Amino acid sequence: MGKAATSGNWRVDNKGDKILAAHGVRPRILIETPYGLTIAILAAKGMGIGLVNPSVVADGMIGGILARPFEPAVNFRARYSCARRTASIRP
Repeated sequence: MGKAATSGNWRVDNKGDKILAAHGVRPRILIETPYGLTIAILAAKGMGIGLVNPSVVADGMIGGILARPFEPAVNFRARYSCARRTASIRP
């Protein structure tokens, strides 16, 4: 495999490395970032391939991306935050 970028979740527990090794693939990972959007943009610019959560490229907003499913499936973790409303705002 050529140049690759992966999200932090892919390699933190070595699951991704184990999946690739089982198929005789040794990627040359140049960039690791937790941001799927960054990975997708780098791939779109021709800097290699990236493994990202499908939701990052699902809307087709990033041109030059060729998305393919990855088997076996890889579970991605996500965290969301929102502000708790503590008081009403009245005009």
